[in-house]
Amino acid sequence: MVTKEEMDRLCKQVADLSELAKKNNEELNGTIATMVKQALESHPAVTPERRIEFPTTAMKFDRSYREKAIMDKLPAEIVSEHDDILLLSKMLRTSPKNLKSWDGFAHRLGDFKKALDTQATGGGADWIPTEFSTQFYEMVRVETKVASLFPLINMPSNPFVLPVELGRISTYKQAEQTGDSGSAIPVGDGSTISGKTTLTAVAQAGRILTSKELEEDSIVPVLAFIKKSLVTSLAEGREDCMMNGDVAGAHEDSDIQALGATDRRVMYQGFRSLANDNTYKSDLATFNIGNLRAMRGEMGKYGVNPSRLALIVGIKGYIKLLSLSEVMTVDKYGANATILSGELAKLDGVPVVVSEWVREVLDATGIYNVAGTKTVLHYANRDAWVVGEKRPITTQLLTELYSTSGQDGLIATERHVLAPLFAIASNKITWMGYNIA
Repeated sequence: MVTKEEMDRLCKQVADLSELAKKNNEELNGTIATMVKQALESHPAVTPERRIEFPTTAMKFDRSYREKAIMDKLPAEIVSEHDDILLLSKMLRTSPKNLKSWDGFAHRLGDFKKALDTQATGGGADWIPTEFSTQFYEMVRVETKVASLFPLINMPSNPFVLPVELGRISTYKQAEQTGDSGSAIPVGDGSTISGKTTLTAVAQAGRILTSKELEEDSIVPVLAFIKKSLVTSLAEGREDCMMNGDVAGAHEDSDIQALGATDRRVMYQGFRSLANDNTYKSDLATFNIGNLRAMRGEMGKYGVNPSRLALIVGIKGYIKLLSLSEVMTVDKYGANATILSGELAKLDGVPVVVSEWVREVLDATGIYNVAGTKTVLHYANRDAWVVGEKRPITTQLLTELYSTSGQDGLIATERHVLAPLFAIASNKITWMGYNIA
């Protein structure tokens, strides 16, 4: 619980912020941001964010960036209510302040709202929600099994260039400098970190149709269901493309190619197409532990550490794995282990993650066939991939397109990408087993 002394200290700091803002808001934005952060750090709900942030100078002075810095410090239940308020306002085509729910929400914000009024608007006006919270994005990420395996970078721009190729750095013996010799000190092998990785996030969108007669009292009971539907649709789109995406010419699966350029599986390259394009694959018609271990061997240094690998399988592949005595299911080791999202077993210490988006209608080469009954599985080095995310998730209400049916369309859009951190043509950071019956 927050003590009276802590709350008094917070109120005083918020008041100081307001006074500073009145004097010279433009020059003191940076100072105010620091003070707000310090004022809120003592709150018991503060948790570290599992993201790699690259804030630019422009972002630090941007309203949404400063608002996010405050919102991320609020208790989880308040943040969830914030997202509900924003979604309600979008669906009802009204300002959040006009909702019946607003007064209670603003009251529960308490002194945090004073900080938001000052920091988010910069002029002391009343703050209202304008975009979804980090908690909402985390819901999308947690919903996915594959995306959550890899580090997440919040992209400040799109495309975003990581200035170096994040390879392994070699160290050197450093001799003690005993004189003014000017001898150079070896500091590392620059060739291992040269180059760059470019992340280009691609948009996907989901749609929910609502009645034009929608009222707040009728929508609140199903708001959690609507929010869950949006989260699930975005998460499924991510995972489907990560497993089955292909942009190298025509899609390798004829049924996906026939669906055209709007299919979510043509946003970027996924694991299966990368494995096929680079011949990083092994025939698993004979499904045994020896052949599975040989797959890891093909990855070389990227297949050594089991704790940094993941074995991604579909339902059929998981059932096949259970026939191997070397596979240990999570019910046998879960009490004393850290379990990844979607992890159901381990093979030689490697987490086995089950994804429903691993296709099971493939031919013996790992390509779709209308009569196909085969599936695939993938080893992936978790340190060699990154998920880039360009926030925020945006919503748009279409009031005319579906008007003849008395409906509105709520469109939710997000931008993301899965990208290798190493040149895939020369680094075996993933390997596929195919021809699995």
